[in-house]
Amino acid sequence: MINYRYDITGFVLAGGKSSRMGRDKALIPLHGTSMIEYATRSLLPVCSTVAIIAGNDRYRELGYPVYADVVPDSGPLAGICTGLAVSDSPLNIFVCCDSPFVTPEFWSFLLDRTGGCDAVVPRSGDVLYPLTAVYKKSCLPVFRERLDTGKLKVREAIRCVRTNEIDMPRDFSSFDDKMLANFNTPLELGKFLKP
Repeated sequence: MINYRYDITGFVLAGGKSSRMGRDKALIPLHGTSMIEYATRSLLPVCSTVAIIAGNDRYRELGYPVYADVVPDSGPLAGICTGLAVSDSPLNIFVCCDSPFVTPEFWSFLLDRTGGCDAVVPRSGDVLYPLTAVYKKSCLPVFRERLDTGKLKVREAIRCVRTNEIDMPRDFSSFDDKMLANFNTPLELGKFLKP
């Protein structure tokens, strides 16, 4: 694995309300560690800076900077815009707080594919994962314009920049189906935790 660490900022998106989960999903323990801690740990080997995008300061105790969305209650696009706005790095990684199985090797794989594009977004079959992706700071003007005009879907925003969609099962030999999993309901989490 390439040790990037220089001039790459990693952001954990934790601004959602977790309403379908019924409690703060970022803090749900999985094998004794909260899901948000798994997400931050995946970033540490490849990022010089790690921060959390959240609507309040409840995650500050984890020891990372916490930034509030530039436009409150506007979904993940606002979180991505926030990260890109506060970042001094040309390359920025974003991961959901409820994605505990992403690995540093996964990030290195995506980072190796940033040449000639503005965004690197994994795909599995027909499903894109734009909240577990790499974005160049140069995406900010386009994303911010969409945010300011109420066009909040991240999947549509990435169509407005040069995006390299990576077919994970085909291109990444270490790909595991659970790598891109996230959990929005107790039922989804329960299915995973069953032996």
